[in-house]
Amino acid sequence: MIRYTIEKKALPNDRTKAKYYPKIVRGDTLDTEQVAALLQERTTLDNSEVFGFLNALGKAVRSYVTNSYVVEVEGLGIFTPTMKATSVATEEELKASTITKKGVNYRPTTRMKNGYKSIGFVKANLDLDSVITPDSSVTPGPTDPDNPGTGGGGGDDLVG
Repeated sequence: MIRYTIEKKALPNDRTKAKYYPKIVRGDTLDTEQVAALLQERTTLDNSEVFGFLNALGKAVRSYVTNSYVVEVEGLGIFTPTMKATSVATEEELKASTITKKGVNYRPTTRMKNGYKSIGFVKANLDLDSVITPDSSVTPGPTDPDNPGTGGGGGDDLVG
């Protein structure tokens, strides 16, 4: 379940009027070690193997993308190099120095996007404790998008 609060925002064209929008209450950012621990619970690999694999995957994606390749990681998404440049009047003026930004675009796979369709939403309590600790109506741990309604841990749904 994704938790949300309600946020009041003024309309850009009329600051005297406002509308209400949902705002996701995000949990802490998980690092590679924490993700590796979850994957270790769901696979036959030990934590150090999973951690090593995740680090190697990140380095491989970065290496290929920084060399102009598009990388698709099955079940996760597609990573594409991007850039922005200052426009110039002639082809001769276009040089590497006119490129102002570089980055990576990420697009989730169809399987991952389809998993989002069944995710539910629950209004979060506004007290600080509910932001840090999910209330009892929320399944603890990450939800598996391929098996909605299940909490994290114990399953082998990430194998293969």
